[in-house]
Amino acid sequence: MPLVIRLLPALCVIFGIGLVDDVVRIRPWMKLSGQVVAAILAWVGGVHVGGLAGHPFSGVASFAITILWIVACTNAINLIDGVDGLAAGVSFFAALTMVIAAEVNHNLPMALAVVPLAGVVS
Repeated sequence: MPLVIRLLPALCVIFGIGLVDDVVRIRPWMKLSGQVVAAILAWVGGVHVGGLAGHPFSGVASFAITILWIVACTNAINLIDGVDGLAAGVSFFAALTMVIAAEVNHNLPMALAVVPLAGVVS
């Protein structure tokens, strides 16, 4: 539960941007700026891409790659949101994959943080 609480500010920023965009169209650069702010808040909350294929990243590289990855994934899901159920289905399988990977790596906090997402989009 502590990971979910630490990610709450990032989730609130993303939710707020989505809500404002649904009510009043906002410019793409404003949405992108909000996504970057949310990604930074997620990094501060403990979401880090620490390495790739066993090769660890330095602190600055980890920060930059984490921000880039979160913003890219957010926009990838947003781009496939035109077909009913497609974004939810892709998000469900992505969340399920994250839960399985967390369990394999004995990362219970990550699994507990992602299970609600899988439940919400299913």
